[in-house]
Amino acid sequence: MKTIIAATLTLMFATTLIAQSKPAKPRFSSVYSNFTTDCKSWAGEGGTDGYSICRGPGRYQIRNYFAAAAAIYNAELRGDDGQGYPLTMVALDFDDRKTKVEWRMANGNPFAVIMRIPTYAAPTKDTDYWGPVNGAKLIIRGLKGFDIDEEVDAKLPDSNARAREIADAAYRRIKGT
Repeated sequence: MKTIIAATLTLMFATTLIAQSKPAKPRFSSVYSNFTTDCKSWAGEGGTDGYSICRGPGRYQIRNYFAAAAAIYNAELRGDDGQGYPLTMVALDFDDRKTKVEWRMANGNPFAVIMRIPTYAAPTKDTDYWGPVNGAKLIIRGLKGFDIDEEVDAKLPDSNARAREIADAAYRRIKGT
């Protein structure tokens, strides 16, 4: 009888330890940054291009700067020099005033960015860098510790929900939850 009780108690203890060691199920949510209201811009000086910084959740921000023929968007951690997470590069005529960045959150912490950007046809002239806009897509990019680089065609029904599902599934895969 003592052996059965000891075995039962050992099994209950082991079951409790296993249950406690499982990662908690994440709570997903979203926070948004608006390029019209949440950004500050600085003009370029002495031949340099200007840039904008758009506040995000936690210590994250979006930096938008320009190259010869492109606007470049990176997520960054404020205060961590060199901690950039490339989001996208688009033609200079991209109007980000109509754009919101969706920060995907798990348990209140940002882990990915979802952003709607144009897609382009092939350039029509040899001197063009970009062709005409022929559609849009949602990009899903991971932040620190999350290697996520996915896209969803914006024409698909429920493309925003699909992008969130992709981000959340990647989080679960990476975290093992």
